[in-house]
Amino acid sequence: MKTQHPKARRFAAAAVVSVAIAAALVLSGCTASGSAGSGASADGDGQLLVWADATRQPAVDAYAKAHPAVKIDVVTVDGGDLASKLSLLARDAKSLPDVVFTANGESVKFAQDFDFSADLTNLVDKKVRDGFGAALTACTVDGKVYCLPQDISTQMLWYNKPLFDQFGYTVPKTWEEYAALSTKVATEHPGYVTGSCGDGFCPNVYYRGSDCPGVTEQGKDAQINLASNPDCTRVTDMLDPLIANGSVKTLSPFDPDMTTLGTDNKVLMLPGFVWYGSVLFEGSFKNAAGSIAAAPLPSWGDKKQGAGAAVGGQWIVNAKSSDPVAASALITALTTDDESLAAAVTFPAYEPAAAAWIAKSAQSGYYAVDPTDTFTSARADVTGNLYTPTGFEILTSFQNAVSPKLKEGAALSSLIETWEQAQAQSLTDAGWKAVIK
Repeated sequence: MKTQHPKARRFAAAAVVSVAIAAALVLSGCTASGSAGSGASADGDGQLLVWADATRQPAVDAYAKAHPAVKIDVVTVDGGDLASKLSLLARDAKSLPDVVFTANGESVKFAQDFDFSADLTNLVDKKVRDGFGAALTACTVDGKVYCLPQDISTQMLWYNKPLFDQFGYTVPKTWEEYAALSTKVATEHPGYVTGSCGDGFCPNVYYRGSDCPGVTEQGKDAQINLASNPDCTRVTDMLDPLIANGSVKTLSPFDPDMTTLGTDNKVLMLPGFVWYGSVLFEGSFKNAAGSIAAAPLPSWGDKKQGAGAAVGGQWIVNAKSSDPVAASALITALTTDDESLAAAVTFPAYEPAAAAWIAKSAQSGYYAVDPTDTFTSARADVTGNLYTPTGFEILTSFQNAVSPKLKEGAALSSLIETWEQAQAQSLTDAGWKAVIK
């Protein structure tokens, strides 16, 4: 049975997944360790209630088809409604789902706020857990694993190779070279785009790519240092003149005006996530096969570079599920099946599946240059701790407090104090003592 929630998720990063994903799950049987327990017994009497977004629902359906002994009831729920729905149901454990997909990396928050997420450390085989590498750190607190990550977004520099060849430009390897080329483009080829700073993707790419977390933990305090940390201020200093000369647009990559620029072949280069190739350039911009290539994300002259990655969707198991074994077997299959994940739009967090995804991308015939080395090295660069305490995520405060004023023409440097104040409020709401350094 499927219950369609009225707000099906429309965010571009979670674009439509190919029917091949569901088919592959059926063909592979989605084998996972663990056997059905009391809630989903071998004779088919039990049932798992699964909440997933519209994009992941077909994969859950495919798993159910491949495992008829596990009765699965899928409810399609918009990611933005998860917290409120869980809060409403929290007093009635029997009505809570056994498995939940969170599109915005909120699994640990759910574990803390609702005591909802089960510790998967002993439910998921260590070999499987190790296969996620550093991506699993986003699900891990005090040695306990509270979720399995579906995908991870590594970053790189996308560029239009025919335009680079036509203009006689060299792909920048450092941010200093990127800034110099953007300035040159604004003079020599006005109207062409070299970057985007219009929503939460901006701090995710530029500031995190400079190893600027924006907030650091100092004992019981959360110290905000966007205006004082050199790894942050150099990004602001770089972007301000590029926004002013028009090479970096104050648009979201998925803004209709950006889509028009992309369709008109005006996007010369764009730092961003690994799925930009298929979702943005091929899907939204309709750029021709053989025109788009990926290079490593630029580093700063001191070679210092941030994680260059963000964790996306995560699967969690209800700590009070009647059958945590069957539930964990389900999410293990959904996050590790090489064949199905290779066909996904987003980049798998599970390293063997990521390798299959890279191979499939390289064989697609779309890219101007074989992306294998760039994609592989970007995944290998993800080695740090990706866990972000509640309230420390600087992207939302940027999007809400800074982006609208940037679009109105304000300088980015003039909005840093506004950004810090908005971030301080977010931290205060999360229970931290916020200190602006």
